[in-house]
Amino acid sequence: LYKGMIRWSINVYDAVQAVHLLDDKSKLLVGFANGTFSLFNYNNGAPSFNGTFTVESKDSKSSISSEGTNFYFSAGEEVFTYSDGWDTIASFDNDIVDRLEVVHGIAIAVLKSGKVMFV
Repeated sequence: LYKGMIRWSINVYDAVQAVHLLDDKSKLLVGFANGTFSLFNYNNGAPSFNGTFTVESKDSKSSISSEGTNFYFSAGEEVFTYSDGWDTIASFDNDIVDRLEVVHGIAIAVLKSGKVMFV
């Protein structure tokens, strides 16, 4: 049962693990269980597809956060950023990023081993 109006929907072919809309509502990033991220421009509530980025990883668990107009996201052992393109900012050998948050431009990665890393 849905209350209210559904503005937009997409068909997906793998489980969605993370979704994040920038504070200014200009871009939407969706992370899937297969390690693929899809980016959408989200102007005036009408999303348009912008591209995909696929992470090759043993475990593609994903997490997304943002600050300003930059996305920070993780899949498996790696942490990435996106502003005008994708960049790898950290890689943790044999340790999976469980959760990612950004505070004042610092990405904080909580690893499955229990470690907390500041990137």
